[in-house]
Amino acid sequence: MSQRNGFLYLLLGVGILLLPGYSIAQPELKSTGGLMFSLPSDDRYSLTIGGRLFLDETLFWGRAQDKQADFPSGGDVRLAYLNLKGGVGHDWSYALTLSFKGQISVEREAYLNYSGFQNTNIQIGQIGIPSSLENWSDYSDLMFLETSLLSDVFFPEDDYGLGIYANRTFLDLFTVAGAVYQPRQEETTNFGDSGRADRLAEAIRLTFSPVHIDHTVYHLGAWLRHQSLVERVAGAPVSPTLAFQGFSGPPEAQARNTASLVNTGAIGAKSYELAGIEAAVLKGPVTIQGEYLLANVHRMYLAEDPAIFEKCARFYAWYVQG
Repeated sequence: MSQRNGFLYLLLGVGILLLPGYSIAQPELKSTGGLMFSLPSDDRYSLTIGGRLFLDETLFWGRAQDKQADFPSGGDVRLAYLNLKGGVGHDWSYALTLSFKGQISVEREAYLNYSGFQNTNIQIGQIGIPSSLENWSDYSDLMFLETSLLSDVFFPEDDYGLGIYANRTFLDLFTVAGAVYQPRQEETTNFGDSGRADRLAEAIRLTFSPVHIDHTVYHLGAWLRHQSLVERVAGAPVSPTLAFQGFSGPPEAQARNTASLVNTGAIGAKSYELAGIEAAVLKGPVTIQGEYLLANVHRMYLAEDPAIFEKCARFYAWYVQG
C-alpha cells in the first residue's frame, strides 16, 4: 500500500467516526469469577478467561517399606488449567481448556456449542462424557477435596472424547444427555501408533429432580456407557500386552509418585459397559450423595483359552458421602 492510499484510508476512517450518531462500542471488563470481556450494547459476544490450580500435600503413615516403595509422602499439582469460553451471537458459544500438568495439551474440553433449539445444547469437539454425578460435576463443585475411589478407578482425569454431545431439559424436572465419541487412545488399549482404527463409544444419562431451589435439592439419575474394543490385528487375536488395559487408580489422597491402589491388569476384551445410578439430597446445611456402579467387561479369549471360563468380568463400586 502506498503512503497516499494509506493517508486516504485514514481520512475516510476519521470521517466515518465523525458522522452523526456513530460511536465505538467500548468493551467492558469484569473480574467476578474470572476475567470477562463483553460489549455492553450486545452481551451476545463475550470472552471469559479463568482457570484452576489444585495443590496437594499428602502425608502417609505406615511401614517404611510401603512408604518408600509405593506411597511416599509429598506434594502434587493435582490439576492446573486455563479456561477460555465465550459467546458468538444468539446461539453459538465455545470453550477451550488447556491443561498444564506434565505438558501443555488439551486434556479437557474443546468444543463448539449450539443452543438454537429450546432447552437443548449440542456440542461438537473434545467433550466430557455424560456419566456419574461426581465425574460430571465441575472440580470446584466437589463435596470433598478429592474425588472418590470410584471416580479415580473408572473415570481418569482425561475422561474425554472426540465426538458430539447433546442434552435436553423437559418440564424443568428431567434431563437427558447423550454422546457418541472416540475416547482417548490410552484409555482403551496400548496400541500406540500401530495404525488401528479408533472404536466409537456411546453414552446416555437421565436425571430427575422434582425440587431444585435455594438450599433444597432432590436428585436421582441413571446412566450407561458402552465401548467397543479392537479384537484382532492382522487376522490374529490381540496380544495381552495390547489388550484393554483394565481399570486402575490411586487412593483418594495422593502425592506425585503414589502407586495404584486398585488395578485389574490388562484384560483380553472385545467391549465393556459401565452403568450406574446416583442420588443426592441438599437440605439446608446438610448434603448427602451416593452412587453405585457396575462394570461388565466382555472377554474375547473364551474359545482360545479354556482357563478363562467366565464370559464376563464384573466389577462393582459404590460410595456414600455427606
